[in-house]
Amino acid sequence: MVLSNIERSAALEILLRLSRTPLGIKFVTTSTDESSYPPKASFTPPSSCAFWTQGVNEPFSTEPEHHMNCSVGAFVHGFKTLEGIGPGCGCEDVEFLLKIGRFDRQASTFF
Repeated sequence: MVLSNIERSAALEILLRLSRTPLGIKFVTTSTDESSYPPKASFTPPSSCAFWTQGVNEPFSTEPEHHMNCSVGAFVHGFKTLEGIGPGCGCEDVEFLLKIGRFDRQASTFF
């Protein structure tokens, strides 16, 4: 029996006792058939995290430029290097996260 994505999602919610609907993400580097892709995102958010909430509602695809407002999101998706988002890089969003204590400049080996 082949399950639809909606059926898989419902099964995961029940089996794992999830409080939110599961979301799938696929990294694609090449395409031979653009018509099989979901439509491109119609917005560029201040943070790539906004795509997670949108993805629950409908499938869509993004391009690298959709992720460049968020240094962490750009790194996670492979569009920026770790050195390119580290302290002192001029990335205001990373500096803000360090300032509010989300990351510790001294103790963290992340940077």
